[in-house]
Amino acid sequence: MKTKASVGVVSLLLCFNSVFGGEGSTASMRVRPIRIVSWDQLPDGLPIEMLPVEVAMSGYHPNNGGAGFQVSYLVEGRDILRFDSLTVTAIRTPEGIDISRHPSGEPAYRIGPFARTSADGRYCIFSILVPQNQFGEVERLSISGCVTVLLATKRAESRIDLTPADKEAKRVGPFSIQVKPGGMGGVVSTLVPLPMVAPNAIGQPAAAGSLMPAPVPPPALAPNTNAQPATSGSLTPVQSDPFQPGPSESLNVEITGPIKSLIDVKFMDGDDTLQPPSSWDDTRRTYTLPKPKIGRIALTMTYAVELQEAKLPFGQ
Repeated sequence: MKTKASVGVVSLLLCFNSVFGGEGSTASMRVRPIRIVSWDQLPDGLPIEMLPVEVAMSGYHPNNGGAGFQVSYLVEGRDILRFDSLTVTAIRTPEGIDISRHPSGEPAYRIGPFARTSADGRYCIFSILVPQNQFGEVERLSISGCVTVLLATKRAESRIDLTPADKEAKRVGPFSIQVKPGGMGGVVSTLVPLPMVAPNAIGQPAAAGSLMPAPVPPPALAPNTNAQPATSGSLTPVQSDPFQPGPSESLNVEITGPIKSLIDVKFMDGDDTLQPPSSWDDTRRTYTLPKPKIGRIALTMTYAVELQEAKLPFGQ
């Protein structure tokens, strides 16, 4: 028996619509739904911090679309590197109505956050988010589509040392690695604060505790040359060696090439494993690292030598 509440979240395991996809290398791969989270329309005044976690992370809460549901899928196989793309062909109600598209033809669904793959390449989980109120009815929907995952059928691992003095790019397989100055590109700006003065705005001594400086002209800027310390009161940036100690003690490591083939990147500074922040797009990934304590950083890269796309239909 099904009940329908005015406000709520449903979460359960599913075991329907299990399918096998493709031929050849994908013949043993399987895609099946494993979990549903659905929510009814929530009150407009409900604080966002009180929303169930799945609802808050989906973005489909009262201030951004109201009710909705999320279906998570498990891909089983081998050599899975990562989720790549998803196309939903239909989301049909028991009455046969397709709710996967808006009247304009635009998709009425989106890919859920945090698609992830197991380290052994056997499993991948992705999800579909739909801003439709199907609370209590999602289990009766028929969802079909095609998911594309990348397979690393052959892998390689390479290790190189990087130093701040490296000027030329280094090659690792199909990738180019370039070391660049971090921070402000080697310019360390030292701004020496102006001294506080006693007179206030009308030229009288400042009251005790007053922070109001007198309207006096600032001191003249002292001339400065590269690698020379700034004169007291100077606002001229000090030009310094980009890899000498200073406020900008960092370097960027830029990796360019077939980024989709990149499996793992590890940086070591001596015995310390670094976890630097990074930014990336389809052609490059850039890591910002501190200056090495021992003069060099060891970079170990694992990448796919042979990368394949596996297109797996589900719900057919």
